[in-house]
Amino acid sequence: MNVLSEHNLQESNMVPCMFYDEKLVLLFYVDDGLAMCSTDATAKFIEELGKRFQISVEKVDYFLAIQIKRFDNCIQTHQSAYVKRILEKYDVMDAKPLSLPIKPGESPPFNNTGLYRDMVGSLMYLTQGTRPDLSFAVNVASRVQDSPTHAQV
Repeated sequence: MNVLSEHNLQESNMVPCMFYDEKLVLLFYVDDGLAMCSTDATAKFIEELGKRFQISVEKVDYFLAIQIKRFDNCIQTHQSAYVKRILEKYDVMDAKPLSLPIKPGESPPFNNTGLYRDMVGSLMYLTQGTRPDLSFAVNVASRVQDSPTHAQV
C-alpha cells in the first residue's frame, strides 16, 4: 500500500479495492488489477509500479467477467458473455418469461436447493457488476433458498 499512498491515491469509501486520484483509477482483486487513466503522466506511475511488482500492461477487454468497450470519450461495461454462460450452464437459454408474483402452492417444490443457491449466487454477481437494476428481483429469489419451487427456478 505504500506505493499507493506515496502517489496520493485515495481509497474509495464505497469500493475498498479501488484507489484513485483525478487522473487515475486502480482496481484490485486478489492478484488481478486494472488501471484506467487518460494521460501519459499516469502511465509513468504504472511503469513505476511495474518496477516494484511483477505486472503486465496491456489493453483490457475483459476483467472479472465484465466486458469493457472503449469509445471516443467513454467506456462501456457489460456482462453479456457472463449472462450467456449462466444461461447455458443452467440450460435455460430457451426459458420463457413467467408472470410474477407466484401464488403459493401453484408450483411443485424444486428439490435441488444447492443448484438453486448456485443460480441465485450467479445472479448476485451479475447485480454487483453491471446490473444493479436486477437487485430487487435477485433479493426476492434469495429469500426462498431453503424451499424454492419449479416456478421460481
